[in-house]
Amino acid sequence: MSTLFVAIAAFFGYILAYNLYGKWLAKKIYCLDNHRDTPSHTLQDDVDYAPTRSCVLMGHHFTTIAGTGPIVGPAIAVFWGWLPALLWVVFGSIFIGAVHDFSTLVISMRHDGKSIADIAKSLVSSRVRILFLLLLCFTLTLIVAVFCTITAGVFIKTPESVICVWGSLPLAMIIGYINYKLKGNIVIPALVGVVILYFLIWLGIKYPVSLPESWGDPQKIWTYILLAYCFCASTLPVWLLLQPRDFINSCQLYVALAALIIGMVAISFMGKTDLIQATPAVVSVESLAADGVTAEDPIIKTAQPILPWLFITIACGAISGFHAMVASGTTSKQINKETDALPIGYGSMLLEGVLAIIVILACTAGVAVIGKEEAKPAPAAVAADNANQSQTSTETASNPLRANWLKSYNVSLTEIQNKAVPRFIEGGGRFLEAIGIPLSYAMTMMAVLVASFAATTLDSATRLQRYLIQELGVKNMYVATCIVVFFGAALACMPSPTGQGAIGMMLWPVFGATNQILASLTLSMILIFVKRSGKPCYFLVIPLIIMTILPFWAMILNMVNWITTPGTSVCGPITNNHVLFAMGLAIVCIQLWILVECIYTLAHTVPKKDLDAKEPDAPNA
Repeated sequence: MSTLFVAIAAFFGYILAYNLYGKWLAKKIYCLDNHRDTPSHTLQDDVDYAPTRSCVLMGHHFTTIAGTGPIVGPAIAVFWGWLPALLWVVFGSIFIGAVHDFSTLVISMRHDGKSIADIAKSLVSSRVRILFLLLLCFTLTLIVAVFCTITAGVFIKTPESVICVWGSLPLAMIIGYINYKLKGNIVIPALVGVVILYFLIWLGIKYPVSLPESWGDPQKIWTYILLAYCFCASTLPVWLLLQPRDFINSCQLYVALAALIIGMVAISFMGKTDLIQATPAVVSVESLAADGVTAEDPIIKTAQPILPWLFITIACGAISGFHAMVASGTTSKQINKETDALPIGYGSMLLEGVLAIIVILACTAGVAVIGKEEAKPAPAAVAADNANQSQTSTETASNPLRANWLKSYNVSLTEIQNKAVPRFIEGGGRFLEAIGIPLSYAMTMMAVLVASFAATTLDSATRLQRYLIQELGVKNMYVATCIVVFFGAALACMPSPTGQGAIGMMLWPVFGATNQILASLTLSMILIFVKRSGKPCYFLVIPLIIMTILPFWAMILNMVNWITTPGTSVCGPITNNHVLFAMGLAIVCIQLWILVECIYTLAHTVPKKDLDAKEPDAPNA
C-alpha cells in the first residue's frame, strides 16, 4: 500500500501548491490582468499568432514540454533509489520548474511573444541576446537531430506504433478546423479523437508497419520522412496541425494517466507489489546487502554520485531549460488572455510532475511485479529487451519483489540508460494489466505514448528553432525552416566515427548539463525582470543558486572525463571526446559571461512601479 500512499501524498501536494503558491505568483508578483491584450490578439496572423482556447493550448503546451523527458529521466534516476527521485520531482517542480515555466510565459507574453533570449537584449544587453540565441539554436538543432533518430528507432523497434502516430495527423487537422474556424464544441471531437486513437492502436497491433528492405536503411528513410513532416508542421498555421495534434495527444495522455492511476490503486489493493519492499529508498551497499548485492555488482559499481547527476538526469518533471523555449516560443503567441498563463504555465509543469511520479512508481513497484513465470506477448522492442536481461546473483534474494526489480536495475548505468523506456513500458503495462487490459495491448499503449511524445518534441522543436532563426535575421519562415531541417538532417544522418550512430547521438552527452544551464540563465532573466518590476524576488534566489551551481558542476565533471578518457578518432589525433570537451568549454564560458553581465545588471537595476511598461535599454547594453 505504500505505493498508493506515496502517490496520494504527492498529488495532494501539487493541488495545494497550485492553489496557494501558483495563485500567489499570479496575483501578487505578475498581477495577471485580462484587460491587457495578449500578443495573440495584437499581432494575430493566424499562422504563429492565434488566440486559442485555454484547454486546447494547455494540451499543446503540456505535450510539447513533456516529450519523453519525464519518462526517460525518472526511469533512469530510480537507479539511485525512489526517494531522491521523488523528492526532486515534487519539490523541484513546485518551487523551481513551475515558477520557471510560468514566469517565462508571462515575460514573453508581455514582450510580444518574443523568445526569452531575444528579450535578454532589453533586460541585460545585446551581447547576452546573441550568446543566448546561439546557445538555444545549438540546443534545438541537437534536439531535432536526436529526436529524429529516437523516433525513427521507435518506429523500427515498435512497428505497432506507426499506424497510430501517423493516423493522428489527419484526425488532428479535422479537429483543428472545427476548433479554430468553425468555433465548434471541442469536447465531443476530442473524445471521438481519443476513441479513434485507441482504435488505431489496436489496428497497429494487428497490422504493424515496417519499411520494405528494398527502400534501403530504414533508420535514414524514417528520418527523412520525419524531417519532411517537421517542415510542414513548422510552416502550416499552428492551429491546423501542431496545436490540435498535441491536444489529441494530451487527451490520450490524460486517459493513460487515469488508467495508470486506477491500475496502481488496483495492484496495491491486490497486494501484488509494494514500493518500499520492491525498491530501496536510497540505493547503497548497505541497503542492498540483505539481497545478496555487493559493491562489485553493477548497480553499485557503475553508479555515478547522486550529486550533481540526479538533478541533471531528471530535468523534465522537475525543471528543464527546454520549457523556456516552449513557453516563450509557441505558447506565448497563442495565449488568449493573461489569466490563462497560470493553468498553462504553472499547472502544466505540475501535471508533468504527476507523469514523472507515475513513471517512478512504474519503474519501481510496477517493474517489481514482473516475474519469469509471467512472460506474455509484448511489443517487439520489449520482448527483445527481456530476452537479453542480465542474470545476477540477486536471483537468490530473499525478497521476491526486490529480486524482480533488481533483475532490471542491477545492471550498469549505461544499460539502464538504454533500457529506460522498456522499463517504463513494462511497469506501466503491469499497472494497466491489473484493470483487465491485456498485457500485449497495454504495453503497446505505453509504446505508442512514448512514440507520440517523441514526435511532439520533434515537430515543436523544429518550429521553435525556426522562430530563433527568424530572430537572428532570416525573416522568411520557409527559408528559416529549410535551414533548421538541413542542419537537423546533417546531424541525424552523417555517420559517426564513434560507432554510436549519427553525429547528433555522438554530441548528445553534452545536452543534459546544457539544458539545465539554459534553465539557470532563464531564471537569471526572470530575476532581473521581477526586480525591475518592484516586486519581491526572494523566491527566485535559492532556485537560481541551485540551478547555477549543479549544471556547472556537472559540465565540469563531464569535461574532466572527456579530456582524461581516450575517445574514438574523428579527424587524425582529434577524438570525439576532444570535440565534446571543446563544446563543453564553450558552453561554460557562455554561462559565465552571461552570469557576470546579469550580476552587473542586477546591481544597477532600479525598480519601477509599472510592471507592464516597456523595458528601457539595459544599463550595460
